[in-house]
Amino acid sequence: MNKLKWFFYKFFQRILLALPQKSGYMLASILGELVYFFSFQRKKNVLFNLSRVMKNDSLQTRKKTAKRMFVNFAKYLVDFLCAQRITEDYIERNVDFIDFDRLLQLGYHNKGIILLTAHLGNWEIGGGIVSLCVEPIYAVAFPHSDEKINIFFNNQRELMKIRIISLNTAARNCFLTLKNKKMLALLGDRDFSGHGQKVKMFNSSVFVPRGPALLADKLKVPVLPAFLLRKADDRYQLMVDEIIYPQASGESLSEEEILNKCVEVIEKYIRLYPDQWFMFDRYFED
Repeated sequence: MNKLKWFFYKFFQRILLALPQKSGYMLASILGELVYFFSFQRKKNVLFNLSRVMKNDSLQTRKKTAKRMFVNFAKYLVDFLCAQRITEDYIERNVDFIDFDRLLQLGYHNKGIILLTAHLGNWEIGGGIVSLCVEPIYAVAFPHSDEKINIFFNNQRELMKIRIISLNTAARNCFLTLKNKKMLALLGDRDFSGHGQKVKMFNSSVFVPRGPALLADKLKVPVLPAFLLRKADDRYQLMVDEIIYPQASGESLSEEEILNKCVEVIEKYIRLYPDQWFMFDRYFED
């Protein structure tokens, strides 16, 4: 099965790199809709998650949102598989920057920075854009069970100057990255460690990673929420939200308070862009 996945990625990468971007997106739209219609369990999970996110909307509206989500995820894969195209010229033509000066101003604080994002929009390309426009970022990569797939995915990230931190050494290397005053990107919406913190999101219980809040609290480094979202014309907007300072004006936030602020901002963007939140497993506990 893993060999088949690796072959799938390599095969479609060759096709997509030979096609114009718009043609790649057209192919992605067709495949995304096919997967939506035939992937019964994933569709069921997505609709369950959307019932919490869009609880005031009708089932029909949630189904339309779910179908767009599958299509948007296919487009996300197109861009990731074609990471070779993410150049400064591509960024200038295809990305709008919203409040990007918040990131630039942190560069003058002479501290490490935690870039907080989620499985929303295109976090991989977002990391690449920051790496190419500011400086290389460091990111923790969740390992795949097949080493060839791991190498393939990490090569795509390295094309965009993203530095990879292995999950096996994440705790130590995340600490060192921030101590060395570098940028560390962390996903804040899903816990893979089994040691996450239970919080409320959309009035339902979920487990989220403690890492962003824990590191910010221990090292007193700022957390900068940032999300790369797809627009209707398939261009992107990189949206940078308000900085979360663990210590400001003589007051310190606790780890719990930092975590709650992280959850609030992630919930805000999921609510705004539910069709770009790629959560295909059952997310909420209740």
